[in-house]
Amino acid sequence: MTVPIPAIPSSFPCPTDDIFSLPTKDDLVNGITDIAKIPSDLRVFLVQVGDQITEEAKQEIEDTIEDIEKFIEDLGDLLSPYWEKGTVRDWRKEANDAITELIQEFHLYIPTKIAELVSKLTPISLTISIMGLSIDITQIFNKEYQQTLKDQIGGITPDFKKKLAELQEDFQNDKISFDEYEEKMQELMESKSKIIDKFFAFIPEKLRGFDAKFGVKCDEWKAKMTWQYIKTKIQEFLTNGLHAAFGALIDLFDEIWDALKLPGLVALFTKPDVGALIDAIVETLNEKRKKLLKELEDPLVSDERVAEIQAELDELGTTIRDKIMNFSLFGFSIKSIIGDVKEEAKSLEEAVLEMKLAMEDFVQNWQKKLLMDWVKKVKKFFDKIGLKKLFSFLSLTFCDVLKILGFPFDINVKTPNITGVTTPKQTDTTDTPTVSTDNTPPVGANGY
Repeated sequence: MTVPIPAIPSSFPCPTDDIFSLPTKDDLVNGITDIAKIPSDLRVFLVQVGDQITEEAKQEIEDTIEDIEKFIEDLGDLLSPYWEKGTVRDWRKEANDAITELIQEFHLYIPTKIAELVSKLTPISLTISIMGLSIDITQIFNKEYQQTLKDQIGGITPDFKKKLAELQEDFQNDKISFDEYEEKMQELMESKSKIIDKFFAFIPEKLRGFDAKFGVKCDEWKAKMTWQYIKTKIQEFLTNGLHAAFGALIDLFDEIWDALKLPGLVALFTKPDVGALIDAIVETLNEKRKKLLKELEDPLVSDERVAEIQAELDELGTTIRDKIMNFSLFGFSIKSIIGDVKEEAKSLEEAVLEMKLAMEDFVQNWQKKLLMDWVKKVKKFFDKIGLKKLFSFLSLTFCDVLKILGFPFDINVKTPNITGVTTPKQTDTTDTPTVSTDNTPPVGANGY
């Protein structure tokens, strides 16, 4: 008997996206998650054929499992703090969140560097106040600074850390019983949850959707989503600030500007209410869903009817997801924006919020794209006033950033191939073309 097992690709594609491209993440996320699930596939494989292979063959497979798990763990360490290892480990979700954050920060990094250059000629604020936090935008790419902000959002305050350490020490030294430890730990975690909920509540209700009643309560997930929303607001803040600063530069160097006869400063559009638009699309379906959920609460409902309701809810959930994925702005659907990411298990509420935030982020990126398109058109002006360096950042690609971070594009793990028992499935490592919103081909930069 020959059993096919997943082939391990030799490398990840290096995405050529620049800030004028759609921030898709499917190639990298799917590549990572495909590898991350191989250990479990191999363990199933061992159960299926364990009595048919030698101890040496079993060891070869076990070694492969260990190599892959180490590779993923090392990748998570390398991409920290973007890659957060949750209390409950889910490599698929961890990878998805990490790449989402990396793309967000790539789109933040360039406007930030441009703002720093522009601030040498005209005032521009690089500090944003949001959710009671004062954030130095120039420092959010610093690992320690970013972690401090995430800890605040996640309720991991200095007081929390102190109480946790004291509680663990008291338990280890037999100063308190196990029951007392459990009770105090629960109280501590509840205080942490309150902080997380406080920040999460700042996300507009329409963006949260479905009353933010999650199938599974997960504080870590809420904190991550809050951080993603904050970065969306930072993008908006930067775009508005740069737009005002560019106008100030035109006034400051009006003689140069008038002499060049260049296109006027592009106007910023009124941002659509993404949450409300998406809710309107699925309003009828969600009302039906609410009725079914209400019916499930009836203690007298039969087991047969429960099964029927669950099937209807699953079908509705799929329909809602599909409708939202096909929703479009500026000619681009959510599906084209986030790419065809292989879905991991998640509640409908979680999936909807993720898609809403993806579209909200895209709206801000679109504003930035229009503004930076204009910057390229008036390059002569910026060259004349001493801001030629600005354009080196505009040519920076996501691939450049990942290389600087040391992302391991080569995957040095071999697929086990045991004669007569295994046959590797074919894998395609060919780079997928990126959908771009700009006709200019990306040019590699020299780095930060």
